[in-house]
Amino acid sequence: MKTKKIAALVLLTCLMFCSTALPVFAGNIEDEPVYEDPQEPYVYTYVSSNYFMISNGTAYAETLFVGFSNITSRAVVEIKLQHRFLFWWSDVSGGTWNDTVYDYQGTVSHSLDLTQYGDFRAIFTVRVYGSGSDYDEINQTLYDSN
Repeated sequence: MKTKKIAALVLLTCLMFCSTALPVFAGNIEDEPVYEDPQEPYVYTYVSSNYFMISNGTAYAETLFVGFSNITSRAVVEIKLQHRFLFWWSDVSGGTWNDTVYDYQGTVSHSLDLTQYGDFRAIFTVRVYGSGSDYDEINQTLYDSN
């Protein structure tokens, strides 16, 4: 009886180690779809960059954009600062800014003294317009904590 228990234990141990060492494939890798970035080049925007940082309890958010001098007419920039509590994000009081720059290039900067600690994010939405109502939309979310 004792040898049967030992043999069963050894067999079970071997099966555990052998089963974890075998690779498992869910499908043929050649059948996987190829994902490409559907984003076409921007029409009114040459370059755009966003910056977000928290230092000494102050959040700093900045957007820079450069369009084309004879094509780009303005940019509308929205920056929204949010704080995370467990799994949920909520807007920070005084941390939503909307600016319009009537030029083909510009920088928008804001800062806010934080009253909370933890994880924060800045959601940037930049709409760069041509002469009409068409625009390029650039969205980015950046994270930091204090």
